[in-house]
Amino acid sequence: MSQTTQIKPRLITDEELGAFIKTYREMRQWSQETLSALSGLSTRTIQRTERGEPSAPDTRRALARAFEFEDIDLFNKPMLIPSDDELAAERKRIEEEYLTINATMLSSGKVLAQHAESATMDMTSERDELSGEAAATFAQLTDYMRDYRDVATDYSAIAKLDIHAELQDIIDQLGNLGATIVVATRKVRIVGRNWEDKTPWECNLLYMVACKKGNEPSTLIVPKKVDFRF
Repeated sequence: MSQTTQIKPRLITDEELGAFIKTYREMRQWSQETLSALSGLSTRTIQRTERGEPSAPDTRRALARAFEFEDIDLFNKPMLIPSDDELAAERKRIEEEYLTINATMLSSGKVLAQHAESATMDMTSERDELSGEAAATFAQLTDYMRDYRDVATDYSAIAKLDIHAELQDIIDQLGNLGATIVVATRKVRIVGRNWEDKTPWECNLLYMVACKKGNEPSTLIVPKKVDFRF
């Protein structure tokens, strides 16, 4: 009678770590430059790690943090190594549930006002851990933008110039606090759970993500399914 082999946790090798990092990066459709920005590591360090060259514990922690693993020491201690089938299944799940959209750095208060005018709704988040003052300033900018969106059609072209200036002032405050914002847009179709008429509502969705200066991503990985409760 054959017995099932019990797989025991073990330290991941440098070669396995390299393959794991490359696979997970490609599953998320990230370039090496994107992973570099997310992890705070140089692109050369990412390249050396993916080639299977030795990496320091801090490098492995930075990579785990970039992939948003709860345990940032995951790569520094014994673990169960996923099989090729498990990796393939995870790749398929990510491709089915997520999509990649291009993001651009927010350039001015005028541009944000234009986004507010064209967007039906928004989703905001902090990609990096900001200081308390920066987080509060980002929240202030978000509230201001949403309030303006609700009444934008009531403003004259001249009055909008004041809105642009006030938004710009808050954006500049964020910059002085070491934070920047990237934005992305997409069209979505939404059906309310309690709607009698299930005809999809087509709307423009704005993503606004606060980042540490110099750590701005060029793409955002977002869920294909947008969950809004009505």
